[in-house]
Amino acid sequence: MKPSERSTKYLRDQGFIVANVEKWIPIPGKKFKVTKDAFGFADLLIAKPDFGAALVQVTDSSSIPHRVKKILGIAHDLTDEKQVADAIKAAVNADTWLRAGQRIFVQGWAKRGPRGEKKRWKLLEREIVLRDGIMMVMDTGDDDEREDGETSSRYVRRDRAGESHPRRRSKVREYHTRRPGRTH
Repeated sequence: MKPSERSTKYLRDQGFIVANVEKWIPIPGKKFKVTKDAFGFADLLIAKPDFGAALVQVTDSSSIPHRVKKILGIAHDLTDEKQVADAIKAAVNADTWLRAGQRIFVQGWAKRGPRGEKKRWKLLEREIVLRDGIMMVMDTGDDDEREDGETSSRYVRRDRAGESHPRRRSKVREYHTRRPGRTH
């Protein structure tokens, strides 16, 4: 199962409607196709009442930092001019999407588990947010505790009486300070 299929199943189990917004484009004379993400970064469009709409970039867990950098427009480590242009276009589109009041998530899947035991698919997720007009990434928390097929929602927390509350976000990672020309 591909990561986008795994995320689609997982999100539908969480009550979201999910649309695949990634295009497969055939190349004339070639046996393979290339993919084109919506707005330069999104694979899935999701929506749910009391949540709104969000775009989701799906990948394997080891590629999360690369996808986050592309969405944030951090292109100083790219050497190909087309990749740099694509990263800048994706960042502009992501900024517009966030300013429109919507959300962006990056989801990565990996097989994890104790040594000697059966490995299970785990979801790692980051949310791209706007803070004071600057895009940054936040951990959505409890990555190691989530497994494929769990039924509890990640997007809300529930108190002991079963009441829903918006989930608190944690650990802001300020990638925006690593742009070229800035020093720590």
